[in-house]
Amino acid sequence: MGALGLVFASHGTTDGQAYRRDILPAVEALRSFATARGLPFAPACVSARVREGLRAQKIKAPGVREAVAQLTGEGVGRVLVMPSHLVGGSTYQALEDEAAALGVPAAVSVSGPLLSTRSGARELARAVLEEHPARRRCKLLLVAHGVAGCPNDPYVWLREAAAECGRADVMVVTLGDDPREVAARLASKGATRVTLVPLMLCAGHHARLQVASQTPSSWAGALVAQGLVVDVVREGLGSIRAVRDCYVKRAQAALDGAAPSL
Repeated sequence: MGALGLVFASHGTTDGQAYRRDILPAVEALRSFATARGLPFAPACVSARVREGLRAQKIKAPGVREAVAQLTGEGVGRVLVMPSHLVGGSTYQALEDEAAALGVPAAVSVSGPLLSTRSGARELARAVLEEHPARRRCKLLLVAHGVAGCPNDPYVWLREAAAECGRADVMVVTLGDDPREVAARLASKGATRVTLVPLMLCAGHHARLQVASQTPSSWAGALVAQGLVVDVVREGLGSIRAVRDCYVKRAQAALDGAAPSL
């Protein structure tokens, strides 16, 4: 079957500072893991638009095809693509479709997203909640991208995992939810303070404009308008070591042929 190689594929961001802060540490964590196992490794950026934007900032950003070609050039016969995606849906399916259509001599497979199993959801919940301990009369609001093309709620296991950790203060929402509606609900339940966390590997333009800005339509702006004190986390999940460990564990399980069961 040939030697095995590992690709870490993220959507990326055109925000160079956020890319270096949130994505590169995850890339390096997986590179270190691959090196320790003697596996060739390459990072990849899924979005062509993002790759172009990063290259304009002199940040090297190969696509999936380039990354796989690099590994096959190093003698790899099988490639595991580890996605940065938290959940499935249309963007993850597009990555699977791209990997299937590469037409390279290597056998290419794509690992499941972090939240595609209950065990993955538990590990991610523990990593995020340890970073943000419970505080009196404070809600922890995790704002995810949301996902198109997913028939069920992809965040249900994460909510269940937070409850298993005894964290009744945790609320998971998406960019598609109405921040004013959620803000009013939190205020009516007696919350006085909210910690606002982007549930995204990288807190780039989406997080800065739709989550952290003070405009009335943003999450922070809507919460402040309800009289809540808002602590905004401006870093993505990739900046958290325990989250990077989740990606490493997921890759290890997939490489060992023993991905976590439901």
